[in-house]
Amino acid sequence: MPNPGIVITDMNEADLPEIQAIENVSFLAPWSEQMFRQELQSHLSCCRVARAGQGQCLAVAGYLISWLYAAETHIHNIAVKQEFRRMGVAGLLLEDAIRLARAQAAQWVYLEVRPSNSAAIRLYEKFAFRRLGVRKAYYRETGEDALVLGRMI
Repeated sequence: MPNPGIVITDMNEADLPEIQAIENVSFLAPWSEQMFRQELQSHLSCCRVARAGQGQCLAVAGYLISWLYAAETHIHNIAVKQEFRRMGVAGLLLEDAIRLARAQAAQWVYLEVRPSNSAAIRLYEKFAFRRLGVRKAYYRETGEDALVLGRMI
């Protein structure tokens, strides 16, 4: 299904209630609103939102937080609101993150993903991410490992 007029913009504090709602239903150990506030204030963070709708009524459809340091970008958090999944929103957020990383002269993009999250893995593979390693017992709430994926840009 095509994306419904999605635009990618910088995240701001007014977005946090919608972001927190998406976060709470997307993850077993969701970030707190304070964590998002810290990301908004960090000079390392790139906090972006996908907005859907028309005119002044643009709802948050998804978000991505990454860090740029040295010649690397690390994607820390990406989620899409349930009703916007499988519409290309996550792909648009990834494209945006890669574009911004390239503009800042980053050479690599990395992320961690649960091996059980096959939908996310398929998405990342479409964007040429490859498995680089495993972080054992990375997810504290379940003890699940994390796959480390990366790609050159």
